[in-house]
Amino acid sequence: MSLVSKQELQDIDKKARIKIARKVGSLLCSDKRSNDHAAALELARLLAEDISISVREALSNQIRSAPHLPDELVQILISDIEQVSSPFLSVSTSVDDSSMIKILNSCSELLQESIADRKEISEALTYAICDVGALGAVSILLANDGSHLNESSASRVTERFPQEQQLLETMAKRSDLPVEIVKSIIFKVSREYGEYLAGKFELSVDYSAYIVSLAEREVFHQALELAPGFEVYNYFCQLNAEDAITSALLFGYIQTGFVKVFEMAVAAKTGQTPQALRKALELDSSKVLD
Repeated sequence: MSLVSKQELQDIDKKARIKIARKVGSLLCSDKRSNDHAAALELARLLAEDISISVREALSNQIRSAPHLPDELVQILISDIEQVSSPFLSVSTSVDDSSMIKILNSCSELLQESIADRKEISEALTYAICDVGALGAVSILLANDGSHLNESSASRVTERFPQEQQLLETMAKRSDLPVEIVKSIIFKVSREYGEYLAGKFELSVDYSAYIVSLAEREVFHQALELAPGFEVYNYFCQLNAEDAITSALLFGYIQTGFVKVFEMAVAAKTGQTPQALRKALELDSSKVLD
């Protein structure tokens, strides 16, 4: 037998229903399941369909931290208006990836942003946001350390938003950014320059490709020299993990006068911070270089 009917609940004053919603949420969020848990779930189902937005919003905000919720209740909450579903989607662990990916394809930008701001975002969900998310949602996602960005997701961002410099800069600051994506962002300018030359002077494919390769190296080194230190250091740490920082590479930086890039590469190669390397160089540069 039901604790209370839907109509009986609606006959209660709205302020009182809001208090009930908050109390129900607190019970369901408790680590210890009490004897009142089943009754709280029953009330939550009724409150999730309350005629008052304020009541449903109060329930959503309070219940979103509950560790386990019935799928039926979850579906009601995430299908509600933005004011109710947004706070729930941004936090609840009761919403699985498949449900959120399905929502992304048809929901508003606000709901996309709520999902992109979640504390932990899997690789599959990260890719889905990169694939169909609006610019605002993708920006929030890239600035979110809890998202798991792989090469496919990063490539999708550069494909969809090639002209959004601020977005690409946000992505470039990530410590988990794949090396190939770092290169593709930096080489974008040189590729466009090569296409321009090939078209203007009717260059052969091989010769224009050669010019582009030279331009790429120069643009890449200049971009590294001008980029924020932490970005450059993160890049070389990834190269070092692949054992790709060679003597020839380091010597090339010195030859071309890219001192900052050289220092960052040596720091990553020797497992030091750039600050520690500079102090070591000041004390005995020959020892460090050996």
